[in-house]
Amino acid sequence: MHDQVGRTAPVAADSGGRPKRIATLGWQGAENVGNDGCLEAFVAFVRRALPDAHITAICAGPARVRAALGIDAIPMRWEPRALALRALNKALLKAPSLFYSWSYAVKRADDFDVILVSGSGLIDNYRTTVFDRPATLRRWAYAAKRRGVKFGFVSVGANPIRSWLSRSALRPVPALTAYRSYGDEGSRAYMHSLGVDESETPVCPDLAWALPEPPAARGDDGRLTVGVGVMAHYGWKGIRAGRRLHEAYVAKTIDFVDWLADQGYRIQLLVGERADMRVVKKIEERSRAAGTGALASTRWTPTLYQLMEEIQKCDVVVAQEEALLATLLATAGTHSSPRTRAEARA
Repeated sequence: MHDQVGRTAPVAADSGGRPKRIATLGWQGAENVGNDGCLEAFVAFVRRALPDAHITAICAGPARVRAALGIDAIPMRWEPRALALRALNKALLKAPSLFYSWSYAVKRADDFDVILVSGSGLIDNYRTTVFDRPATLRRWAYAAKRRGVKFGFVSVGANPIRSWLSRSALRPVPALTAYRSYGDEGSRAYMHSLGVDESETPVCPDLAWALPEPPAARGDDGRLTVGVGVMAHYGWKGIRAGRRLHEAYVAKTIDFVDWLADQGYRIQLLVGERADMRVVKKIEERSRAAGTGALASTRWTPTLYQLMEEIQKCDVVVAQEEALLATLLATAGTHSSPRTRAEARA
């Protein structure tokens, strides 16, 4: 992680000698290697800088995070456990869980000295409503403020928020932070356009740049291997509204893979989320039917490091999001200039 984070983020040791209680808030544990890689890098940094600190992830998949990183993890919102209450909550459009999540956040905020949103492109409403990502950030920011807990952004990414309701929910959040940094200049500029004074806010590399890089592992049979990043792409509005877009995306990706096979290239499919494997299956079925033998086997890689290992087998990569970020990490090394999410989305 960039040294500037360690110098200015509010994670100093407690004046009374008690180990610092640091929470990180994000959508980790949902089988997205980009989000999980940022958390992995953040945890490694905190363990180096503050070995005695107690780290807790406030996240989407606590069980996965606990198993992968050996840290405490709690859900980011309250959900009923009893089956009958779950059914009632669903019937009421999850209004009860939304209501109780506010008191849950206030209560749990007391367990921490600082809550940091660490990395990833969390400031947007991509495939979410105002009640999901925007409301979650606002809820925990207000909970921290109410309980006297420091709240901050560390190398986060921001995208244009298309819903005015989501913009309204997120706009007050930066003012509640004790520290902010963004992962790229575009994110800082966008937040500035919302009326947030970001003139003094630093831009720091994406946290994933702190991860180690795997060794090169390309084949030597003379054939060029092309990595193709695929994703369960439904567009900005989500699955229901984006089915036609998804079908068109899959068809074009299959056409591209077919063209690569016709050129004599070996093809390695790359994924950044578990859900992307559905698209992989469709492409593999087409490849088996064509009998080209050009498609290498594709496996789900649950960590960013493992995805980089797959990328190291490729000579050229055509990808987006996590797969392209992993490509930059695998080919340029972890100490390159801060070519972060802006490059991954170009």
